[in-house]
Amino acid sequence: MLTSNPLVSIVIPAYKAEYFEAALLSACNQTYDNLEIVICDDNRSGAIAAIVERYRHSSRVPIHYFHNDPALGEIRNAVACVEAARGKYIKTLHDDDELLPQSVAALVDVMERDPSIALASSRRLVINEEGEITPPKLPYMFPFSGDVVIDGPQLVSFLARYPLNFIGEPSCMLCRREDLLELGDQVMSLQGKLILGFGDMAMAAQLFQRGNLALLAQPLTRYRVSQQQGSRVNWVQLESGQGQKDFTRSVYELGWADPEGGVLVEVAPLQPGALFQPVNLMKLIIDNSIRVQTAQFTAHWMDGRVSGTEHSRLLAEHLLGRPHQPSIGVIVLDPDADREALQRTLHSLYRQDSAYTPHVTVLSVDPQVQDRTLPCSLMQLQPQELAAQLNQLVQDSNCDWLLLVHAGEAFTAAGLTGVALELPGAAGCAAVFADYATRDAQGQVSIGLRPGFNLDLLLGNPSVMAGHWLFSREALLGSGGFSEGFKGAMEFELILRLINQHGTNAFGHIPEPLLFSGARVIEASTGRLAIEQHLHVRGYNQVQVTPLDTGHFVIDYGHVHQPLVSIVVVANSDLTALERCLTSVLEHTPYPHYELLVVECGDESPQVSRWLQDVEQFTQGQLRIVRGQGPLTVSAARNLGAEQASGEFLLFFSSQSVVIHGQWLQQLLNHGLRPEVAVVGGKGFSADGKISHAGLLPGVFSGAGRVFAGEAGEATGYLNRLQLDQNYSAISHDCMLVRSALFTEAGGFDAPSFADEGADIDLCLRLGQHGYLMVWAARCMYINTAEIAPFAAATQHALCERWLANLARDPVCNANISLDDRSATMLGSLALNWRPLFCLGAPVVLAHVDPHSDSAWHRLGQSLHQHQQRAILQAAQVERIPGIVELERFGAQAIILHGHPEQAKLQALRDIKKYTSAARVYELDVLPQTREDMQLLREMLAEVDRVVVATSMMAEVGRHLHHDVRLIETRLNPELWLNVPQPCVQRSARPRVGWLGLPADADDLASIAAVIECLSAEVDWVIHGACPPALRGHIKELYPAVALAQRPQALARLDLDLALAPLCTSMASEFKGPERLLEYGACGFPVICSDMPGYRNTLPVTRVSNNAEDWVQAIRAQLADRPGLRQAGLQLRAAVQREWMLDQATLDAWRSAWLGD
Repeated sequence: MLTSNPLVSIVIPAYKAEYFEAALLSACNQTYDNLEIVICDDNRSGAIAAIVERYRHSSRVPIHYFHNDPALGEIRNAVACVEAARGKYIKTLHDDDELLPQSVAALVDVMERDPSIALASSRRLVINEEGEITPPKLPYMFPFSGDVVIDGPQLVSFLARYPLNFIGEPSCMLCRREDLLELGDQVMSLQGKLILGFGDMAMAAQLFQRGNLALLAQPLTRYRVSQQQGSRVNWVQLESGQGQKDFTRSVYELGWADPEGGVLVEVAPLQPGALFQPVNLMKLIIDNSIRVQTAQFTAHWMDGRVSGTEHSRLLAEHLLGRPHQPSIGVIVLDPDADREALQRTLHSLYRQDSAYTPHVTVLSVDPQVQDRTLPCSLMQLQPQELAAQLNQLVQDSNCDWLLLVHAGEAFTAAGLTGVALELPGAAGCAAVFADYATRDAQGQVSIGLRPGFNLDLLLGNPSVMAGHWLFSREALLGSGGFSEGFKGAMEFELILRLINQHGTNAFGHIPEPLLFSGARVIEASTGRLAIEQHLHVRGYNQVQVTPLDTGHFVIDYGHVHQPLVSIVVVANSDLTALERCLTSVLEHTPYPHYELLVVECGDESPQVSRWLQDVEQFTQGQLRIVRGQGPLTVSAARNLGAEQASGEFLLFFSSQSVVIHGQWLQQLLNHGLRPEVAVVGGKGFSADGKISHAGLLPGVFSGAGRVFAGEAGEATGYLNRLQLDQNYSAISHDCMLVRSALFTEAGGFDAPSFADEGADIDLCLRLGQHGYLMVWAARCMYINTAEIAPFAAATQHALCERWLANLARDPVCNANISLDDRSATMLGSLALNWRPLFCLGAPVVLAHVDPHSDSAWHRLGQSLHQHQQRAILQAAQVERIPGIVELERFGAQAIILHGHPEQAKLQALRDIKKYTSAARVYELDVLPQTREDMQLLREMLAEVDRVVVATSMMAEVGRHLHHDVRLIETRLNPELWLNVPQPCVQRSARPRVGWLGLPADADDLASIAAVIECLSAEVDWVIHGACPPALRGHIKELYPAVALAQRPQALARLDLDLALAPLCTSMASEFKGPERLLEYGACGFPVICSDMPGYRNTLPVTRVSNNAEDWVQAIRAQLADRPGLRQAGLQLRAAVQREWMLDQATLDAWRSAWLGD
């Protein structure tokens, strides 16, 4: 606790009134008691003064108010506040930010305890205009796990090298008043130059010449990001980064930063006596940013899997209407009588997003623990007789499926619904399992996306793979139920018995996160016993099961047989690599029963041939040279080597691979000798020690199927999969062990179709069709120096022609993981893997929507959204065109593209036409400017079924390019635009005239530059979007562009008397639609626009020709009648609402255009 109680001045340099009251109230509500509030007011309307007057007499904190006449401007106003203050410390608060109650107390405590600290700041919460917390972006992310002290001078060197404000804005900071007084009006300047947009750090850098920074992990400030921040700021200069450049130059010239430094910064925990340690601060910030952004994406992904009210109703009706909807019985185990944990589980069950409700039974040691308001059965738990109790429950139950959960585990919002929808397809299964989620101490969510049934991964990692399975009641009864003696591993032991009884094809996987659950590590003794019993039944009597401290299990099957292995290496012209490969095999293979065959393709260099002859003689028969007739492809050469081999097993080993582990061959044979296994591969490392092979996911073309490629060599991998033996659909021929007999029966590698790459995948998929397993052995390690590159186009097409369905539905790859991610470890787009309406028979439509395109957002984005909301279509909007395998997995019935012609789009259309039955539709909203692009557009349109356009002009052109052109005029989404706030009745003295546009519309604004200059003394110009530098001096208010979804509110807040919609004279303008007129009209703004074809419609707007004199005359005429101007805005708004909102007829037209019905 503080022994001193210095006066702290909260200073508010006020200008904007909209959020000022919330800021003031937060200052009044501080827990620190020795405070004063100083307000210097630049606002001319009197609004801030009125708010101060309301609080001045009731506030326990003294409020000192000063009105500035004339206004001082942002920096002088802040300096005036400091000069008027009397406190030892200054706590700045901007008029749109808020302080959390502990803010001043926490920061003062730090400063008072350590006089070496010149500035104290904290984590901030970023809020939007409505006060809602928004996900933080760089630089708003707090990079540390706790409170820290950072060396001030070294931090300046860091900021010079990396001009990034992770420290916080002035509203986050507290410092000594005497320090700020010394800085005066240069507080945000360096060398006399204002550091625009980075002035906060200019102030901090000057303070760091006096001491260090204390940074607190607790959020103490709510920092508001709002449109109004742009009204007094030169956004163009901010976006150019000129302020950061000026900062860096100045601190170097002042000698405050070391040009060679800034990478490592001394940091210490904020504790007495803590030692400073050098920290790579930028790496910490980036790593933390990735972690936070991943968590944010995961949370968004989970939140998005909750159906809306209408969808929930339809899904409930669907489930209730099925002739036989399988029923689920949930058994909740509460061995600790934990009331809070039990209620968390039960409440999650009864808050599902549909009417589907399971039958719930609670087994608790305390019968009084359960909330009697929830409809479930309660039984006394007998811990010593748990298996018998469960078996009796199974016997007495009428449910088709039974699921065990523990008190405290919570069902996800959509989990049971998703499982219930899929269960009819699992009628023949003995058990099914879903995915899971976890939540850490900070509340961040992670998802455990399991692969499909994976025997070896289940045996190696039962803690992840064996929990929360749904067991068929019939299978449970047939198996004898749960067994005693397997505490903590009852489910695992039961699963292994079911495998022995029913085989490995009796289990299903539903890729839907079902539960939030903590890690439940299976005990070593019970886990080992369950595995041993299972493997003894399968005939492995000599098996050795080794538990690891991580909760994993390593299995040595105890084979006695030692077969001859033929190692086949195909030579190439890289003698160094070949020599290294063969030497490593000969020197690091203690297993005695092998032969080494080197196949010459016929294109080796003379040096390679001579060296091989020498080695063949030296090895005395252990190495043989196989020479083919004429040049051979790599696949043909491998086949030739297999023909000449004598071994029971073939081991294909790349000439660019090197053995690094003496037991590598034994580890391959540990699985290869199992009768159910066809192919075994090892763990490959690149030359720099990173993962190069950890099994293949064949559908991931961008990374040649190599899952986890590029991960650190010591990484554990997603779900610890880099440490564990497991099954994959394919194994790389860089190191591939296969039974000779199976290889021959399969016909070897398909050399004609796959000369080199892809042959391994093709072979494994063929063997997999016969029920064999492919195993990746994590303890067999080698290095492969070849670079990983995406599959060539020819390889991709060959694989798609033969295996597209298998690639898209690979059971090893969870359906929620992106197939277009190179490492195959990233969560996929929610749009592509969440299809709640699919089971209702809703057609599936996918649209490529450019997020920055006005037209695409209004026409495709909003129309698709409305179709989805009304359950007419299952729609997905994506920013990039998915690969063909991802498209096959999604199963769209129609695929929509739009925008400028591109070769990538043309190829995508051709692939879609070749490999899918989906309708192909093109939204034609712009015509190319060049002959080459026009030809490309013709080629693209030749591949589509229909073309959709927005204007009659575009329809006329389109009919010369395609036989089926649909004209659908743009409409506004009523959810966004029907109830937009209307303009104020009370206007400022000068009329507010404005324009809104995207960067692509800059030429339109430039076309009325003369108009803006001419009227700058008569009107207040308000611009929302990019503004040419030459015009900025004439602009009263300049706002940055916002996300399209935020545009209705942002546009309404401009509060315009008159809106302008100029179009420059160009071919592109001839084809533009009326989107801008509709937006202005929805806000009730009267409009003057260019007289262009797309603007010639029934809307009551003023149209003028494109010359400055006509524009000026029209604007003056409109502004001369202010009451009439408001009436014109109301008339336009009524017309937009009456005739231009997205309605059912328009939606039907869109559906017909997309689906062709």
